[in-house]
Amino acid sequence: KALASQSYWNASTNDYAVGNDLTTNNKTLFGAVPAGTCSGSSFNLAGEYAYFWSVTQHASNPRGAYYCDLGCDYAYVSIYYSRKNQGFSVRCVCDLSPMDFAAWYYNQYGSYNHQL
Repeated sequence: KALASQSYWNASTNDYAVGNDLTTNNKTLFGAVPAGTCSGSSFNLAGEYAYFWSVTQHASNPRGAYYCDLGCDYAYVSIYYSRKNQGFSVRCVCDLSPMDFAAWYYNQYGSYNHQL
């Protein structure tokens, strides 16, 4: 629950599950949205699961990597591995301070108002 957003999750009656009482979600401000997965042109499980790739490859299978998932009916995070051709979400993290990022952005685009 601490990682899940307060919106878009399917309802659950399971105690402590992500989908039970959305107002108690997102204590860490991570804000995971249940976007589901994409395979080719098929989108599945939106509202039910949030899948996130990790940066860690599978040790014995270089075509695989680890991912985490949160489910609307569960009160825990699961970790698995899959082939890298799955359409899971990613979380981008900037290791610059806000001031350093602002300077980089201005140097990159010549303005603070550039549309990405």
